[in-house]
Amino acid sequence: MQDMLDRGAMATDEQLDRILTYLVKNITMVNLNSSPADQLAMTLQIPAATAQEIVSKRSGRAFTNIDELRDTKGINMDVLQKLAAKHLLQF
Repeated sequence: MQDMLDRGAMATDEQLDRILTYLVKNITMVNLNSSPADQLAMTLQIPAATAQEIVSKRSGRAFTNIDELRDTKGINMDVLQKLAAKHLLQF
């Protein structure tokens, strides 16, 4: 986005937030075993506490598939499946 602004694109803060949200939800690749909690929260569309729980769980054993997250409170499996279908979810 900064490149767009540097090239002269003009947008309000609200518009930039909407663009960033769209990009994060639709084209950002996330690795469940290495991405920081804040990136997990934004990309997986989950509460910060749920993202922190994922970070804690992976310290004991790496995730290998989305089914291993099924029992994690706050996870939306539909979002995970959409990311996986777009090849945006890594392990």
